[in-house]
This record gives sequence, C-alpha cells and structure tokens, in this order.
Amino acid sequence: MALALAGLLSLWLVLVPGLVPAGLAAPGVLRKVPGPSPAQTIDRFLDLTARAESAIRAAIREGVAEPGWFYSAAVNRRVAGAIDELEQATQALDLSHVPPALREMSGVATMLMLRSVLLYDLSQQPGLVLPDQQQVKRDHILSWTIPDTPISLAAIRDPGADGFHACRRCSSGDFLFTSYTLQQVAEDFEQIFRWSPELRHRYGADLFVYWALVPGGAVPPKLFFRLPPSVRHVLLQPIAGQSPLQWILLILGSLVLLLFMGWLLWRLRQLHRRFAAIEGPWIPGLALLTVDLASLLVAGWEWFAIQWINLIGPAEVAALVVSRVLQGLLQALLLYLLAEVVGQMLAVRSRSLLATVGVLGAPPAVSRRQGAGQILTLCRILGLLAAVMALIAMGRDLGVTSLTLLALSSVPALAISLGTQQLIRDVADGFSLLFDGQIKSGDACTIGTSKSGEIKGRIRSLGMRSMRIQQADGSILAIPNSQVADSVVVNHRFRSGTRLLWSLPLRGLEPATTAAQLAAVRSELEAMPQLQDSCVELVPDAGGFQLHVAGQWDVAISKADVLLLREQLLLRLLPILRELEQRDQERIS
Repeated sequence: MALALAGLLSLWLVLVPGLVPAGLAAPGVLRKVPGPSPAQTIDRFLDLTARAESAIRAAIREGVAEPGWFYSAAVNRRVAGAIDELEQATQALDLSHVPPALREMSGVATMLMLRSVLLYDLSQQPGLVLPDQQQVKRDHILSWTIPDTPISLAAIRDPGADGFHACRRCSSGDFLFTSYTLQQVAEDFEQIFRWSPELRHRYGADLFVYWALVPGGAVPPKLFFRLPPSVRHVLLQPIAGQSPLQWILLILGSLVLLLFMGWLLWRLRQLHRRFAAIEGPWIPGLALLTVDLASLLVAGWEWFAIQWINLIGPAEVAALVVSRVLQGLLQALLLYLLAEVVGQMLAVRSRSLLATVGVLGAPPAVSRRQGAGQILTLCRILGLLAAVMALIAMGRDLGVTSLTLLALSSVPALAISLGTQQLIRDVADGFSLLFDGQIKSGDACTIGTSKSGEIKGRIRSLGMRSMRIQQADGSILAIPNSQVADSVVVNHRFRSGTRLLWSLPLRGLEPATTAAQLAAVRSELEAMPQLQDSCVELVPDAGGFQLHVAGQWDVAISKADVLLLREQLLLRLLPILRELEQRDQERIS
C-alpha cells in the first residue's frame, strides 16, 4: 500500500504540472486581450487592469475593516478574481523572450509597471489618436509606437509559432506590446515614479509598489497595515530591489527548507541502514517517498518565495531558476526510482513464479544487491531515458534552446562515451545475447573465455552488463557480456540425454515363445515417462538371439537421478528377465 501511494504521488508530481500551463489554469470570462488594433489593445488592457486594481483596493479596505488577523473568505475570493484579471492582462505582452518558467509572475510584475508608465505617457499627450481597426486595414499598419515614448505595439502573424505567453486567446493580426518595450519598462518606471509618491498614487503605481515590496501576494497581511507608519516606511525601503521584511522571510523560509530536507536525507540513511537486508523494492520505495516529499517541499518554497513574498527582478529569477533546477533534478531521480521500484516488483514476481515451478531452483525473493536480470535492467534503462527527458524538459522550461542543450551535452557525452566504452560494449552485447535466445537462465553451459579460461556452470541471470553463472561449488561468477560474446559457448541444454542400453543373450528361445515377456518389458518401459524413445527387440546373434532394451533419458535429469531411475527400472524388469533366463536354461537342457 505504501509503495502504491508513493507511486501515485510520483506520477501526480510528474504529470500534473505539465497538464495545466502556468497562467492558464482559470479560463477568463472577460473579453480577450489583445485586440486587432493598437487602440483596442490599449483600451482593453487599461480597462482590465483598472478593474483588477479597483477590486484589490476595495478588498484591502474591506479586509482591514473586518475584525481578526486574517481576511475573510469573501475578501479572498475577490482578490483571487482580481489576480485572474491581472494574469489575463499579460496576454497583451510579447513574452517570447522570457523563459516559460519566468513568464507567469514576471509577466504580472511587468504588466503592472507598463500600465502605470502607459497611463503617464498618455496623460502627457491628451489629443493623441490611437490607430483603430479601420486605420490598421487602410494603412496596412504592422507596428505602431506612441510618439516620444519607447512604448510600441506590433501585430502577430502566427500566435502558435511565436511562443507568446498565454496566447490561446490570440489570433493572427492582434497587436501586442513588443519585447523591446517590456525590456525598457522597468527603467522608465523607476525614472518616473521613484521620487514622486503623488505620481505613484495618481497613476496606480502604488499597486506595483505594494506587490513588489510587501509579502502576502496581491494583498499584504493585516498586520502590516496595523504597524505605525514610520515602521512601515522603514520596512518598505528597498535593499537590492526587495524590502527588508521580504529578505528576512526569504532567509528564514530557505533555512527551514534546508533543515527539513537535511532531516529527510538523514532519516532515509537511518532507514537504509536498518532495512538494508530486506530484499525487493522496499529500499528504493523509501527513497521514492523521500524524493516525493522533497519535491513537494521545493514546490512549496517556490510558491512561498515568488507568489507570497513577491520577489521580483534578479531575486525572482534566481529563486525560480534554483527552484526549477531542483525540481528538475528531483523529478529525474523520481522517474528513475519509480522505474527501479516497478522493475524490482516485476523481477521478484517473475523469479517467484519460476521458483514455484522449479525452473531455476532459486528462492522466491531476489536480493536487491544481486540484480534481477533482464526485467530489472530494462526497467532501469527506461528510468534513465525518462530521467534524461525530464532534465531536457527542465532546460527548455528555463529557456535553454535545443541547440544550446545539444552543445552543453556534447562535451560531457563525449567524455562519458570515451570513459565507458567497455560498459557500452557490454550493454550492446547484453542486448544481443538477450534477444538472440541461444542461452537462457537455467542453462548449463561451458564458456571458453580468452581471459579466464574454461568456465562451467549454470546460468542464473542474464543482465545488460554481465552474466551470472553458478559453478559446481555453489559460488556465483559474474562474466562481462563482451567476454561471453567473444567466447565459444557450449550450451548443454541442447545435448542428447543419457543412453540406456541393456543386452541379454538368449540361446535356446525363439521370438514366438517370448512374446508375452517382451510385451511385459515394453509395458514397463512405457510406464516410465523419464525414458524416451524406448524399444525392446530380439536381435539375431551367433548361436541364438540378443534381447536389447534401449532408450534415452530426459536431458533435464541429472546424472544422480539417472542412476536412481536405472536402478528402479532394473528392479521392475528383474522378475521378467529372470523368467526369460529360466526358460532359456530349461530349453537348452
């Protein structure tokens, strides 16, 4: 049950983040942003953000007036709706230059700054006429810039190919704020609003200031508003782009995360030492559960640092990169451990079935340290491939292009290939031996290797790297697959069984007088299933006949069992043979 829960949690951690793209979890119910002209894009953008700002300010006033230390459910619902509107407004931004992992929160912060700068620039040109859809069609406008400002908009051609953030609601010809505008907006915002609280309040820049410098998401905690103004002023003084309160909370949260993850690793080590002798998937299962918990902790820390503390700028980028790298590494390890657990369970079940029918003569449990043959090896290979795919997906999420990934992986791949030539050859020869089918587990073989000489024994497992052979003294010998592939292998499974041949001279008897005895001998031979191709016949000989009893023992029977069965058969045939001898003596006399 514990392994099943760990596996389900692992699959959820792997699949769920990829099923719901960032910023698209809630389908918007308002009209879409952007529009088919600069005028419509700007109007819809400003209208949507104004609604969100009004809802957030009203929620703050209502929440602060309520008793208690926390906001009510109604206030939280209004704030959640406003956040959804702000995320919808980011659809008007060309975020193709921003890595996918950074688009959600970076887009909201950039959008808030752009809104204030746009309101300020438009207020400086009250008679400005924005190009509408008719003018765009008449003049074939593909891009437009607000005069005397760096704010520009450009029409998109194929929203699916350009990689714009949250562009499911975009269509060809819609106008977006260009990436150049977004790259300049932080500098313009700082230049316009840094030294003027009046301008910040007039053009809604206070919303970004509270968002950027106060923890709590879109709405700061009630405790912050109950502090004296002088204290709030000190706490809002930015240090490297963030307030002192944000840095304190970030450091404390990171220390708690590191301490808890260290405790998890220490606990896993203790459990490993305690249950190291347990065979099967239990130790990988414990590691899988530990990685699951670590993944949840890292995801929780990312939410805490980005969406609650409200990190922006370089601090946000650093936190997101660290979090996504850790999540990518943990996800790769999680996929490999999940494949390891599945492979161990399948290997144990397969070996148990084989042991039940007596094919291998091995105990039902399979030691984790001894490997589990082809099933476990194939699962490990699939786990490695899945882990590599997870790392590639992590790189793409952080904005690393396929060409960069190829360039970064070429040098390590070359070094690994040069250092693991023998391992690669062993694995390739292992696939050849596995799918060729000339030797299998349980076969008795003689292998003439060039390095170790002649090796005799019974094959216990066929792995991707080595073959395990049990010798006559019971010891297990591991031979690399490359040595087996270069050797002459004699498989005794295909040899003929031990021959059975008895002869009894009969000088006075004729075939007609011995028909009943011959039928009795033939009946006894047929009653023994271990004896194949049995026959009884009288062969003419000088001075009489020879009674021949012949057959071939089953190849799966050992030499000791053959001797025992020969004795049993002889005891059953002895009365009949004595009767023939007595009749032969009487006929001669």
